[in-house]
Amino acid sequence: MLVITKAATALEIVRHKWGPEKEDNAQEIVKHGISFVMLWPLSATCQLVKPPPIGGWQGLGFRELGYQSEVLDYMLYLERCRAVLRHPNIRLAFGRGGIIWRLAYEEMDLSRVSFGSSEESDEKVVHWLKGVAYEDATLSEDNLNHICSIYRVYANSTHTFASESSWWPKNSTWRESGMHVGYWTKMNEEWFVHCQNYLQQGIHEGNKSKLDLKNAKAWSQALRYESNKQWDFL
Repeated sequence: MLVITKAATALEIVRHKWGPEKEDNAQEIVKHGISFVMLWPLSATCQLVKPPPIGGWQGLGFRELGYQSEVLDYMLYLERCRAVLRHPNIRLAFGRGGIIWRLAYEEMDLSRVSFGSSEESDEKVVHWLKGVAYEDATLSEDNLNHICSIYRVYANSTHTFASESSWWPKNSTWRESGMHVGYWTKMNEEWFVHCQNYLQQGIHEGNKSKLDLKNAKAWSQALRYESNKQWDFL
């Protein structure tokens, strides 16, 4: 069962009159960056056991105070991101919507997206609908951090504090911003292309200043929008 997580998004889907088959609707949902989950009835014999927490911080690693990213760092990030997105359950990234969807869209062919069960996923989430338990696979926090290029950069020489910094906003930062409306908009695409072109210029020019990482506060400020913008589908 494919479930849309935002009521406003569901209304947009109805307004666009996609279809007529369910498969057509599913492809349009993926094509427009709409957040969704695939729910499967939980087996009566399955025990709902919460997985043990993963020790330590997950992501692209730690960097020292004053770290200046290099072109090679960005190229290595792209390789690690592609490695995550080569996983058979690529639809997990598409289902996230937002920045995760857009970064996955950059690398993957929509025809490869499967809406089947995600038995190979390491992590599952349980949802309750009208008293019935359903499960859905989910991307681990580690995979999300790899896709969004998250490093931890120490803020002092004693290594007692580190900020999460990246070339792209963290998934949670994006979802808390005004840019996240449940689907990918024309304004979102303009913003993404601008950021992407800026990074590409830094790579071609060897300009380190254009490859600077932003922390969560800087990303929150960068994702502000004008309230009179139109939220049209891309």
